[in-house]
Amino acid sequence: KQSNGKLQLADKTISLHPLAYNAITPENLPPEGVKGPLIYVGRGELADFNGKEIQGSIVLMEFDSLKNWLNAASLGASALIYVNRDSSPRAAFLDKEELSPIQFPCFWIESTQLASILPENIAELNNPLAAEVTVSGRSAWTTAAAENLYALYPGSDPDRANELVVVEAFYDSTSFIAGHAPGADEALSIAGLLELADQLHQSPPSRPFLLLASNGHAQSQAGMRESIWAISSRSKDLRKTAKSLKAERKKNKERLAILQQFKEGEIPEGGGLLMQNALNHPLKLQVDNLSTTLMRLRMGREKNEERINSLTERRLRLRRLGWQTEFNNLSQEDRALLLPLVDHAIVRNQAATKEVKQQEKMLKSAKRFRSLMADFEPRALVSLHLSSHAPAPENQQDRSIPQPGYHSP
Repeated sequence: KQSNGKLQLADKTISLHPLAYNAITPENLPPEGVKGPLIYVGRGELADFNGKEIQGSIVLMEFDSLKNWLNAASLGASALIYVNRDSSPRAAFLDKEELSPIQFPCFWIESTQLASILPENIAELNNPLAAEVTVSGRSAWTTAAAENLYALYPGSDPDRANELVVVEAFYDSTSFIAGHAPGADEALSIAGLLELADQLHQSPPSRPFLLLASNGHAQSQAGMRESIWAISSRSKDLRKTAKSLKAERKKNKERLAILQQFKEGEIPEGGGLLMQNALNHPLKLQVDNLSTTLMRLRMGREKNEERINSLTERRLRLRRLGWQTEFNNLSQEDRALLLPLVDHAIVRNQAATKEVKQQEKMLKSAKRFRSLMADFEPRALVSLHLSSHAPAPENQQDRSIPQPGYHSP
């Protein structure tokens, strides 16, 4: 996830970090940002809002405030900025999670950074702290391929050559603030795996060992699940998956070709069904959006009959176009209506083609991993999930990373 945000007060600007807290974050603010008076509300209890004009304001709230951001949102604030003063535990972020898709921009800032544009004693100042500030922010999810890393240590005992011991640890960390995932606690597991690797190198084990550093732990242990799938899948299933991906890539190529031919003029005879299939998703999406807009217009207090009639006619035309199997003799109006959807479909199929190629690449990697494991019979699986949460004994001087011991089975 890539994110950036800014808080501008007069001629001073500081960076903000969008907070991921609900089902639709990260969200993007308009290019011009959101403007409003800057209000400080402490921990955000209802009493902290007394005597303050919250409607349309930008609210500063202490991060140690449980779920009190809901108070600011319900009172009409335009955005909220959390002020962090100390190290914040994971539980403080989880307190603020919201499953419903509320569009309420929330940001994060360190108190030391805020002090560069405002006095440190903001709790003692009169509100609003500033008559007008501007908050802006852009966020986007990016696609990334996660990788598992592994090392195989052959056993020294020929009689135990196929008795494999697998030791796994994840190396990724989770983030509530984009770009801020220190992973201090999560690092203990992978540190333990690296220590074990060093021990195995110095003292070769009698049985073979596979050390696996997995990714995607926060995605329901995706990395570990993919590794187990690669080992346990039958060759027949892998071939079937490869065949399916190849067929999907071919379909995407055919859809892209027919869409491009439509843009350039006419499509070949018999290509109507393929064109219909290629336009199915963007057409349905556009019709659903129009239906939602029409519902809001009809439920509104002031009904714009002219716009309602126009959108109803547009939706009907799109539905009829979705039933078409012949696209060479369309009216100018219908063709103009379809062209933006054709562009949408081209982008979508290009992205789908890229994804299929990535999946084919990962499938080849899974096959290589499976062939490496073919001669072994797993006898034990150890998954390291070490933590620094428990307090160390009083006489323990070094409380950083535990040093795992190793004894060859």
